[in-house]
Amino acid sequence: MNNIQESVAAPPLLEILRCGHERLVDGEIREEDNMFAEWRSALESVVANVDTLRTNTTLKVVEILSPAQSVRCLAAVSELKLRIRSWGLQREAEARQSGGNE
Repeated sequence: MNNIQESVAAPPLLEILRCGHERLVDGEIREEDNMFAEWRSALESVVANVDTLRTNTTLKVVEILSPAQSVRCLAAVSELKLRIRSWGLQREAEARQSGGNE
């Protein structure tokens, strides 16, 4: 993740972004298109690794806990996920209402 973050601030990309977007002809590929494709691939890999880590961690925790504790833990995790999602949707709605100035 650190490498991805550092590459975003790399001087070549900053220069490309400062120059603005020129019109392309007949399917030309801009240098930033290639960079964005590389970042997308790297970020997809990070997300996949995070999902794997989350799954493995959950399985290890469930192995340690009793069945009743496992149920309570999984219920609490699910509730947390739902509340975070609800909070995010609420913030998005507020941002749309205020004109997206956040």
